[in-house]
Amino acid sequence: MCNAIVYASDNNYIPHLAASILSVIKTNTSISDLNFYILDNAISRSEKDKLFEICNKNDRKIAFLDISKYIEEASLATSFNKTAFSRLFIASIIKEEKALYLDCDTIVNGSLQSLFETNLTGNLVAGVQDTVFSKLRMDVGLDYDEKYINSGVLLINLKQWREESIESKFIECIKSFNGDVPHNDQGIINAVCHDRTLIIDAKYNVQDAMLLYSGTQIEQIFDIPKFYEDTTLIDAKQRPVIIHYTEANFGRPWFIDSNHPFRREYLKYREELKAYWPVPHEKTKLKKRINRRTKQLIYKFFPFSLYNRILFFKNTNHLFSKEK
Repeated sequence: MCNAIVYASDNNYIPHLAASILSVIKTNTSISDLNFYILDNAISRSEKDKLFEICNKNDRKIAFLDISKYIEEASLATSFNKTAFSRLFIASIIKEEKALYLDCDTIVNGSLQSLFETNLTGNLVAGVQDTVFSKLRMDVGLDYDEKYINSGVLLINLKQWREESIESKFIECIKSFNGDVPHNDQGIINAVCHDRTLIIDAKYNVQDAMLLYSGTQIEQIFDIPKFYEDTTLIDAKQRPVIIHYTEANFGRPWFIDSNHPFRREYLKYREELKAYWPVPHEKTKLKKRINRRTKQLIYKFFPFSLYNRILFFKNTNHLFSKEK
């Protein structure tokens, strides 16, 4: 039985996937039985060859597994990238009893050994609590005070998923929302697994909201009854094991105008991979750049109560405009 790491990608995210894989390899040299599985949505032969070469150079195994059949059978009716939904079917695609799923926009910054050793007995999945508004949590059937996890880093009890036909429950959930579940694959996983989810340390999925706000501020902004303690978040910021480059506050690290605190960690691996893909020099669209910078300045120079009120009106309008 190996330590399995699973990603899902199409051609567009391959350079980011490669950076994430390389970060795993470089920071986990002591784990001998580490295999990569790529849920493959029409990745080109040339890009696969590059990833094979990177893994072979580092004495690691990688396999590409076609996901088209699973995506077609899921009856999805959403404009969201359907590759993301393939994580729902990992139990049918690979034979391991446990797997660590990572989004492509992650960088691993430390050993994964302790995470792999997490006891999942009685739980379907383990993950880090996410910063999601109460309306979106309750829209997928969670109680107000239930914790909702981010699906970008998941330690999955595949053995239990098979025994309990969890994938069938995912399909039922998709159908109950007519193919368009709030928050997509993440909403589905939380809807089905919420009462058997293990919340793990924030250091295993450090998202951008955690880097900007305190735990108390996150509870107020997102109407979350209980988030991580400030001491836990401080430790996660200082010693992150997995950095997840969600974009709301700092921008993705492959954009040159990003001011993400851990942008250099991402670019370090892109530099190592420049023989395969050029180091990115993209620019964020002007409107998004202005909005992000304005938000940062208001947070920095105005009282938090005013900042939170502005966010409340902005986000309330955004959430309810989708229902019109």
